[in-house]
Amino acid sequence: MKRSLAVVAALMVGSAVQASPVEVVVSHFDENLAWLSKLAAGSESPQISMYTKGSGEGAKEWNPNMEVHRLPNVGRESHTYLHHIVKNYDKLADWTVFTQAGEPSFGYRGHRKGGGHLLAGDKFANYLTPDPSGARFIHTAVVQLPSMNHLLRAAFCINSTDVEAGSVTACPKLAAQWSKWWDIGAFHDFIAFKIESQGGEPVMDFYRKYINPSHVDRDVTISFSQGARFAVARAKIQSRPKADYERLLETLSHDADPYSGYFMEWMWSELFQGHQELCPMPPKTAAISHPMAVDELAQRFPEAVRKHYVDLGLAQIAASRSLEASVSGGISGGISGGISGGISGGVPATTTTMAAANITGIIVSVTSVPAPETIVPVTDVKAPETNATTTNAKTTGVSSAPQVFTAPLAAILAMAMAAFA
Repeated sequence: MKRSLAVVAALMVGSAVQASPVEVVVSHFDENLAWLSKLAAGSESPQISMYTKGSGEGAKEWNPNMEVHRLPNVGRESHTYLHHIVKNYDKLADWTVFTQAGEPSFGYRGHRKGGGHLLAGDKFANYLTPDPSGARFIHTAVVQLPSMNHLLRAAFCINSTDVEAGSVTACPKLAAQWSKWWDIGAFHDFIAFKIESQGGEPVMDFYRKYINPSHVDRDVTISFSQGARFAVARAKIQSRPKADYERLLETLSHDADPYSGYFMEWMWSELFQGHQELCPMPPKTAAISHPMAVDELAQRFPEAVRKHYVDLGLAQIAASRSLEASVSGGISGGISGGISGGISGGVPATTTTMAAANITGIIVSVTSVPAPETIVPVTDVKAPETNATTTNAKTTGVSSAPQVFTAPLAAILAMAMAAFA
């Protein structure tokens, strides 16, 4: 016990400059900040430093403990975080929470499509309490470099605490609580284009140059917090020289959407804590597609998925065994979780979001599961006043012919867009 307290004390000791106990650094562009009003004002509440790359108009009204700073619209949230560290290196708070400005909530469905990067059962308040380890990273995804193949944590995709028996920990306890390895597809080419057009380094060169110079292997597997929300003690940050952060900041200071911003979302934990393969993971097998990985998760946790949709008020989907959205050649899914690199802290969605094109129809295929009374057969529903047309549903392998039902268009589209996060 004495040793544990000593570790906490050591982590909280930084420079002699007076600093706040807890500070929240918010990377903002034009997100609604009303949620910040929920952080109680007063001497015990955290100091909030909001860095806006938009107008920031009226921001301070949401919390009297908030300081508003304006930054140029470059570098996304990684630029904001590193700017704060470099500017305040000698007067950092004892404990700093770094977050994008979107309201914290479960999961992630893509820019402005819902989801605020929390694991099922977690809450933002948990980040405000200093951890004895000196950092709080909830690892919701894994990336294998240089292939960029991904894993997604099941409890980040399915909003049910049943998936991990109600616990919220840095890592899942079991390898089976991740998705299968999946290929990021065209996003790999998108990153390659960014690197080439901006004169950047390939991902492994970047990792060795800026994050882990001692790494000699040709590949590395990194667990990370999708959405770049984490908290770090001052001593952890100051364990690296200020010059390290200045060099990284330079890579983020010349473009609204730099290649290094994507790398940094993967590498924050490595930067502060060193390379640690903390989490039990599935063996490294051949990657499948993102839709296949999401569908496989849904089949592996059927009861949790049912509760997930019931909580969303989407009884139609809760009753179905499969969800297919025909988006840009066929993206299936429906539960949360997509490619990392959500837009926040300074980049309008249209500049980088890999948006879907030619939405040809959205359907829900229901097999032999009894349909709730709220589901209306397609034949009795007027077509929505859009250019969308309904296509045929694929069967799910059940011998009986499936019935096809509509589901709320906006809700299903939001889910389908997860693959374009």
